[in-house]
Amino acid sequence: MNGDTLGLKTWGSSYVLAQLLHAFSSGPLAHFLSGDNGPPPQILELGSGTGLLGLAAACIWQANVVLTDLPGILPNLAHNAELNKTTLETRGGSAEAAALTWGGIAKHDIDPRFTKGSRYQVQRFPLLPPY
Repeated sequence: MNGDTLGLKTWGSSYVLAQLLHAFSSGPLAHFLSGDNGPPPQILELGSGTGLLGLAAACIWQANVVLTDLPGILPNLAHNAELNKTTLETRGGSAEAAALTWGGIAKHDIDPRFTKGSRYQVQRFPLLPPY
């Protein structure tokens, strides 16, 4: 998937969806993003690419976002997260980048943070209850 550097491009769909995040926070995701003085939302983005959507979510929703993608995409993704760190913190959010290859079994495919016993297990990213 990254042979054509697909993960190093910002797709138009990311840009459009980022513009809709405000509407989602008062609509379909209102129950998740209620902001009732609880802890900030924890978001795991799969296949973040350049990170545009996850970074926008961190800012708009004041969320802690983990941006993930293939190991070859990670340096650019981490760079983009670092470039936006001050803006994210000013707006009450945060973002960090980590390698995650879906179905990968080799050690270099998966960041150690996603192995058993880490804080990135399913408990940190619970599925939303059906409504």
